[in-house]
Amino acid sequence: EIPVGFNYFILILGLIRLVTDLQNWHTYCIGFLAVSGFLYLVIWLSNGRYMGGGDLKLMDASGLLLGWKMIILAFVLACILGSVIHLIRMKVSKVGHELAMGPYLAMGMAIAVLYGEGFLHWYFYVFLESIYQMMGLV
Repeated sequence: EIPVGFNYFILILGLIRLVTDLQNWHTYCIGFLAVSGFLYLVIWLSNGRYMGGGDLKLMDASGLLLGWKMIILAFVLACILGSVIHLIRMKVSKVGHELAMGPYLAMGMAIAVLYGEGFLHWYFYVFLESIYQMMGLV
C-alpha cells in the first residue's frame, strides 16, 4: 500500500510548484488529470480489480508536481519496467500474476525527473525528425 502521507507530501510540493510557476499553471493542472483520468477509468470499469486507489492518488499528486509531459513519460516507463521486471520475477521465482504498480510508478517518476527532459528532447526532436526525413515529410 502507498502511505497516504506520502501522497499528501507530493500534493503539497505540487501545489507549491503550481503557485511558484503560475505562468505554466495549465501544464500542472493537465498533469493532475492526464494519467489519473485514465487510471480512474480503469478502476471504474474493473470495479477496482485491476488497480488500486493508492496508485490513482499517487499519480494525481505526482502529475500536479511534474506536469503532463513528465507524468505521462513516468507512467509509460512504469508500465514497461513493471512488465519486464514482473515477467522475469514470474519466470525465475514462480510468483503469482498480481503486480503491485506502486514501486514501478515510483521508479518511472524518478527516471522522468532525472532524465525526462533529455529523453523527451531526443524523442521529439531527434527521433521523430529522422523518421519524418525518411518518409520525405520534411
